[in-house]
Amino acid sequence: MKKRLIAAVLITASVILSSLFCLSCEKKAIIKFLTSNEDGNSGAQENVNFEVFFKPIVEFNGEAFPVKTLSTASANSWYGAPRMVNNDNYIGDIIGDFGATIFLKGPSNERITVTVEIEGDRFIKKSKLEAVIPTNKEIEVFPRISYNYGALEHLVQPASENVYFRLIYGSDLIFEETEVVRFHSVNEVPIYELSRWDGESVIDHRLFFAAYVNEDDPLIDKILEEALHIGVAEKIGYGNYFSFSGYQRKDQYGNSGLSVDLQVLAIWSVFLNHNVKYSNITTTSTANNTILTQYVRTLGESFGNSQANCVDGSVLIASVLRKIGIEPYLIVIPGHMFLGYLKNQAPAEYAFLETTMLGDVDISKYAKDDSMFWNYFGFTGFENTQSTAIVNSFKAALAVGQKNFNEAQYGILDENNNDYIVINISNCRELGIKPIVRN
Repeated sequence: MKKRLIAAVLITASVILSSLFCLSCEKKAIIKFLTSNEDGNSGAQENVNFEVFFKPIVEFNGEAFPVKTLSTASANSWYGAPRMVNNDNYIGDIIGDFGATIFLKGPSNERITVTVEIEGDRFIKKSKLEAVIPTNKEIEVFPRISYNYGALEHLVQPASENVYFRLIYGSDLIFEETEVVRFHSVNEVPIYELSRWDGESVIDHRLFFAAYVNEDDPLIDKILEEALHIGVAEKIGYGNYFSFSGYQRKDQYGNSGLSVDLQVLAIWSVFLNHNVKYSNITTTSTANNTILTQYVRTLGESFGNSQANCVDGSVLIASVLRKIGIEPYLIVIPGHMFLGYLKNQAPAEYAFLETTMLGDVDISKYAKDDSMFWNYFGFTGFENTQSTAIVNSFKAALAVGQKNFNEAQYGILDENNNDYIVINISNCRELGIKPIVRN
């Protein structure tokens, strides 16, 4: 139901825009080409007149998202690319976002070699692809774009640039069209997009949340070091079961559940120690209202600014879990995200954590475990230490996370319900979605 509503909203917003796009962007010219046969061998024929139609393509309905560009920079394919399905009329980069539609109207059974060249003022270096185009068939050509990755990594607010689309035959420039493309912030994720293929279906891009799970961030080493310094597992009597060892430490029954929970608890203690608060900053804007987006902070932004929304908190902790070898999952339900993690591998056992509860307790209000105040009054039982406050907070977040999952599991298991999704970070890495790295 929710996805149908999203589609209806996006379709309504796109009707006028799509009609204007078709009328204004497709260019036509009469060009003489030297024809060639089906095998691509030039013939000794005379030059023949062709009607040439040319239209620039910018995916995401004319906008650009660095999160896709940066996270799939090393990928050659990705199952989510629409051209993986509609693949009979394209040439070039199957996951590319910049290309052109070419239609050569002329004698049948001919093939013409042309070059598509694309260049931007700031974010796109000159990129081109030579392609052999069949006549009387609409073909989409996508050169492998050479991006200015450094500029995209540091794009913290939207910026527009001119992108030039050129069609070249031999040494002759046939067309040069300019599109003003809005590049979104590196922190913006396109959640849903109205498909340009049929104008009705919705393309789901939520897997790109996995790009913000950055197990390679050097800040994680500092987080782990601080977790060891806090030593909450030792202070509550479980020091013998604790080390950042993933699933290696097991109990007498071969179960790693307790060890994994203690590792997650230790990470939780660091964020409580830094007083990370819930902050619902998610609103972003698009130029054409055919895309729904969400703002996501990087690990350094959440940790450094001591604020995180439900997505931020989930990818924040997931990043650290990946680093120490624990499998995290991002559980996406309508209007919300929380974290899941694998506690034990065989048999599989999972836990779920409501990360927005990081801001529910201020541990600075509690006595330190080794303080003189606690040594004097602690025996009365009327005062909690910071360690017990951390443990109670963690248990409460686990309870709410489990409750959220219990309520959502029927939607998650329903293959026809696209409002619910479990994002397996390991699977996303295999699909080609890598962490965003900001140098």
